[in-house]
Amino acid sequence: MCIYSIINSKIFDYRNNNHPLRQAAFIQLAICLRDVAFKCENNGKRINFTHDVIQTNTIKDVSDLIKFCRDACCHIDSNNHKFDSGGTFSFNTLYGNTEFAGVINPYDDDVCFCFGGQKIFLKRHINRFLDEAVSWSKTQMSLLPAEWEVIFRVRHIIN
Repeated sequence: MCIYSIINSKIFDYRNNNHPLRQAAFIQLAICLRDVAFKCENNGKRINFTHDVIQTNTIKDVSDLIKFCRDACCHIDSNNHKFDSGGTFSFNTLYGNTEFAGVINPYDDDVCFCFGGQKIFLKRHINRFLDEAVSWSKTQMSLLPAEWEVIFRVRHIIN
């Protein structure tokens, strides 16, 4: 499934908060995002912005954040679900400017997905990551595997 099909399905909108496939859609999205991050880096472009990324010893930029979230989604026994204090916090979603269990989403216009002490925002992280990957890929399409064309062609049509 194409990344943009998932995002454009509106499954992450508040009205779909209880949709039984919302978590599955996020897991698929996380897997695909990690794949894009890996392919970008293997082809010479790491998407490395740090705005709103909670930096740690292992998370330096958005590409590391995506890997962290993908690992949390795909590895149930991962410590990525835990706060440093030991509490568990996984796949909690904050819509708009809100707070839950001491975790804050400061943005009225964004959705925040939480895993352990990390937050990944739909607009500020995921969409920006994809915009940067697409922008770079337009100049490098000859270097990219054929399946990338399917992922990014949809984005070019949408924009």
